[in-house]
Amino acid sequence: MKRENEELKKRIQELERLLGMNSKNSSKPPSSDFGPNSNPQKRKKKNGRKKKRGAQKGHEPHLRSLLAPEEVTKTIDLLTH
Repeated sequence: MKRENEELKKRIQELERLLGMNSKNSSKPPSSDFGPNSNPQKRKKKNGRKKKRGAQKGHEPHLRSLLAPEEVTKTIDLLTH
């Protein structure tokens, strides 16, 4: 019983040592940090972009021009479901 108790104490110490490791005191990448010592606000969010997606304001649009009526080979009437 005493031997088992000592083994469990050693196991607890080892686990606490591993739990105290983060990217600053080990070779782990910062993305693996978790817990109260990690800073979730530093992580990038998909919606937390500095710039909006797509063309920026004032950008000249690139639009496809319509075909001339004589160049159209096939027309499809409006389909309703």
